[in-house]
Amino acid sequence: MTRPTTTAPAPRADRVSAALHLRPTGFGLAFLILILLTLIGCVNYGLSLGYGLTFLLGGVWVVTAAQALRSARSLTLTVRPSGSVHAGQDAPLTVQAQAGGSGGALEVRLHAQGRELRAALHVRADGAALTVAFPTVVRGPLSIRVHAHALDRLGLWRVALPAPPAPLTLLVWPAPESPVPPVPVRAAPGVSGDGLRGPGDEEFAGLRPYQPGDSPRQVSWRHVARTGQLLTRETDAARGHATDLHWQDAPGDPEARASRLSAWAQHLSALGTPFALTLPGTHLKAAAGEAHLHAALNALATVDPLPAAPGPARGAARLVSHAATLVTQATPPTLLALAVTLAPGGLRHPVWITLLIILLLAHALARVLPRPGRTLDPLPVWLLALLAVGGAAALITTQGTLLGRDAGTAFLGLLIALKTAESRSSRDGRILILLGLFMTSTHYFYSQGPLAALHTLISAAFLLAAAPAWIAPVASGPASTPAAPGGEGRRAHLRDSLLGAGRLLALAAPLALVLFVLFPRPAGPLWQLPVQGQATTGLSNEISAGEYSNLAQNSAVAFRADFQGALPTPDQRYWRGPVYEAYDGRTGGRSARPAGRPAWT
Repeated sequence: MTRPTTTAPAPRADRVSAALHLRPTGFGLAFLILILLTLIGCVNYGLSLGYGLTFLLGGVWVVTAAQALRSARSLTLTVRPSGSVHAGQDAPLTVQAQAGGSGGALEVRLHAQGRELRAALHVRADGAALTVAFPTVVRGPLSIRVHAHALDRLGLWRVALPAPPAPLTLLVWPAPESPVPPVPVRAAPGVSGDGLRGPGDEEFAGLRPYQPGDSPRQVSWRHVARTGQLLTRETDAARGHATDLHWQDAPGDPEARASRLSAWAQHLSALGTPFALTLPGTHLKAAAGEAHLHAALNALATVDPLPAAPGPARGAARLVSHAATLVTQATPPTLLALAVTLAPGGLRHPVWITLLIILLLAHALARVLPRPGRTLDPLPVWLLALLAVGGAAALITTQGTLLGRDAGTAFLGLLIALKTAESRSSRDGRILILLGLFMTSTHYFYSQGPLAALHTLISAAFLLAAAPAWIAPVASGPASTPAAPGGEGRRAHLRDSLLGAGRLLALAAPLALVLFVLFPRPAGPLWQLPVQGQATTGLSNEISAGEYSNLAQNSAVAFRADFQGALPTPDQRYWRGPVYEAYDGRTGGRSARPAGRPAWT
């Protein structure tokens, strides 16, 4: 492989920090919408600890913006071709990045001939590299425009890095015709059978400095005695006839001619036969060897007329981030985080829906675990739709609705599990992260005690730890080779990811605390859906500690009285509610009374 004609490394991003532009990604906008939805839920249902989780996620959103800017200022990016290729092949490009002491992620987009290639990689303090393959279509110089973005560790923000001053250029050789047609039998003009000579032992060719390993018989001892310098005699021998290739030897249009001459040149070079090449405006003298072959292919790549560049290819954008490796590496930590998030539902939801969720998560895990010689296909769409409709119908039958607290959270857990069964891309993985965070906030419908707060904090940490794995595969070293799927590697990566998520939450905690203290609490809800099992005004038989605030904020009508005839006087229009005399330290209820004695009057 030859080196390319031109390389264009991208400039250092930290030299022009004034040109940096910070924008949220699609995942970042969805994350912000999630925060707003959870905030509305906290307002509607008076979830005091829910405010804490919402503001903590808001702090994460702000902190990651600062991380993206810091990463962009420290990143140094270089993109260079690894060599020339034939038309129709993928041109290898090496993307190298240095983080300057701070980690981050990098997204690179390459544009040429109406095609786009996207690559992403994690950048550590010791740097990272990634080899991507850009598709080529026609011969000639290929100019590739490079656009790069720095990302935060979660992929919520992107910062556009300055574009290189000139596009990246490499030379695409013409595709050789296959099979190779017969080579013309024509000797190069002015070259006889002994006109070309090469290394041999027939005639003296000259002297060169002595090199270790030369035979003593080759040393010119006469020159040693005269000058004291060791010199070695070189000899050569005839190399035979050289084939003369002409542009007119190949029939057809210019592309067909270039393709046939490319095939002849490579065939003769493989045989060790020297050849000369005559093209319009270019002539290469007879020679042999790899350098001569590359010179001939370069000349064929640039011979006029050059082919027209293809138009924009529909749907040509490709993401090169080792898609299969990405899903394989990112799915297990995501499933673990979802399992932690959905675990409390096993104590509240019907047994059948808990078992169904466990089976779906197990199926999703089995799809990505290494199984030599066997692969587990995703569940068909019709089966997933049947499970969703059947689960909804069963919940409506047992709960009477899908909008209540118990039925709604159970159905949401089922939908999350169904989504894991059909996830195939990074987009699906990020949707699972968002659904998991939303599911975490619903746990406050059941309890706002310290255990619930601890569980939601752990769930959020696991979900945020799984998010970076959906940006790019984890590299085992600066060469960006994906990490081995061994258990030890997975545990080390999970540990590092949890530590990173913990640091991120710790950085977001001060802002969350300020918002928790200063954010005004509206006096009433914006709107509400029915929350089953929650204490409301009315004639309930029992009430638990922690439900009094919800009882006091409920403005629903508790009791209506209709009178026939004249309206009673005010002293007769007084009704006493239930008396909760039996109290076990947590729940108050009606006490057992003798028959005929009412519990309320």
